[in-house]
Amino acid sequence: MKFRSYISLLLLIICQPLLAKVTVSVDRDPIFIDESFQLVFESDEQIDGQPDFSELKNLLTIINSSNRSSTQIINGKVSHKQQWVLTALADRAGTIDIPSIKFDKTYSPAVKLKVTESAASRKRTKDDVFLETSLSINDPYVQAQVILTIKLYRAIPTSNSTLSDPVISGGQVVIEKLGDDTSYEQQNQGKVYNVVERRYAIFPQNSGKLKIDPVVFQGQTGNTGFFGRDPFGPPARTIVKRSDSLELNVKSIPAIFNGSTWLPAENISIKETWSVSPDALTAGEAVTRTIIIEAKSLAASQIPPAESLLPDPFKFYPDQPEFEQNQTKQSVVGVRLEKMAVIPTKEGSFLLPAIQLPWWNTITDKQEIAELPERQIYVKSTINTPLASEMIDESNYAASLSDNEVNTTQAPTAKGKESSIWQWLTFIFSLLWLLTIIAWYKTNKKTYLHQNQYQTSSVKQLKQAVLKAAQRNDAKATQMALLEWSRINWPDEKINNLHQLKDKIDIELNKELDKLNASLYGQTETQWDSEKFIKLFNSQDFNFIKEKSSKQTLEPLYKT
Repeated sequence: MKFRSYISLLLLIICQPLLAKVTVSVDRDPIFIDESFQLVFESDEQIDGQPDFSELKNLLTIINSSNRSSTQIINGKVSHKQQWVLTALADRAGTIDIPSIKFDKTYSPAVKLKVTESAASRKRTKDDVFLETSLSINDPYVQAQVILTIKLYRAIPTSNSTLSDPVISGGQVVIEKLGDDTSYEQQNQGKVYNVVERRYAIFPQNSGKLKIDPVVFQGQTGNTGFFGRDPFGPPARTIVKRSDSLELNVKSIPAIFNGSTWLPAENISIKETWSVSPDALTAGEAVTRTIIIEAKSLAASQIPPAESLLPDPFKFYPDQPEFEQNQTKQSVVGVRLEKMAVIPTKEGSFLLPAIQLPWWNTITDKQEIAELPERQIYVKSTINTPLASEMIDESNYAASLSDNEVNTTQAPTAKGKESSIWQWLTFIFSLLWLLTIIAWYKTNKKTYLHQNQYQTSSVKQLKQAVLKAAQRNDAKATQMALLEWSRINWPDEKINNLHQLKDKIDIELNKELDKLNASLYGQTETQWDSEKFIKLFNSQDFNFIKEKSSKQTLEPLYKT
């Protein structure tokens, strides 16, 4: 009877599932703010499934995680070990309570981590690896350029290194990397550092306070090379460093600025080129005029069109503008090129008006005006036909000769012939002048029709350009095409960004514009649904051509 009881107890013990034991440890003590450490969860048995560490994300910054397991057989005894290693950062001093985590059917113990500020009080130049960040200005104007400089100092070699991009919270910004990274050496407190310098141009799109989150460096030190690995040396160690956070106090547009478009820049210039010298234009012959606006520390998309006016005898047909964006280590340089075909219809000397563009100098903190000065241009006739004034003078001259001539008896027949010749010449010149007026009227009529057809064609072409860019899922190209399309349809409203377009479309398409803006300027990557945008854009009844045609219809010659 006892024997049966022992057997039953033994079977009960064997069949009873053994619960794994989970322990928690860290790889260093103490833990410093902004210095990475490893939080290790270890089980003495194999555990199925993955534990949920999501609760820890509110307490620590988790850099990465890994899972490794091993099995050992010693003297016939089999043992299992499984580890979950979290590389983390603590961003506040004090005690952090790590809660109990569920591992299949068992739980890890709750532990307390003590984080100290002593690392932050040390001079970072004593560290082998550290980061420095700086801003060119802490209180910029809205849409003005700010240069963020990031410097990574390393006194020891690292591998598998990464440096995070800046993340800005508190508002919308445009961020562009300036050129390639530069590297150099610098000696500091007896240590020689290899310095990697990276720069970004930041354009805040709204006023107020913006926070630039810390930039994070991650790499490995120690036995990291395959062939150079020391089998007896220490294992590779992951090192994580984080910079200080920065803050921008963005100012709104100053009240004294009186330009139609806010343009904060370090310098703006306007110049022009002609395919034929403006001093040698010919009536009826087309030439190309190119206006170039160059802005230092301003994105090309922010540059508005030039308000170019030509004298009445000139017809002009603008082409779609071209944009260039050049980048140096110091700044972004935006360029806008506007080309137009110009046809003078009348000979003579004409004054080409100046082009002025008000802008705000961010260096001197004053308003300035970029100007293309006025200039005199000359148009010559297409043929060597006498001008009307010359024909009238010759006719009067002939009449005066006839009245003042002395009456003699010699050669009366020759005198009669001379008078007849002048009459015929006057008639021929008058007829030619009448034909010239008729031809000029027909040319003007054709020119108007061509111009109206060109504008209609431009609207259709730009709409197709918007759709093609959206079909390619090219958010930036779609934005540029939308702006040019809207500028032709609302030429008097100076639309320079998508926000100014939103009051002209319905709510659903507005939402798609917000998504388009978010995909271009948002802090996190946002998916833009181009297919939905295309469908909504095609369904809109803008009726631009009808409105523009009604405004450009010629008034009748005679009003009843």
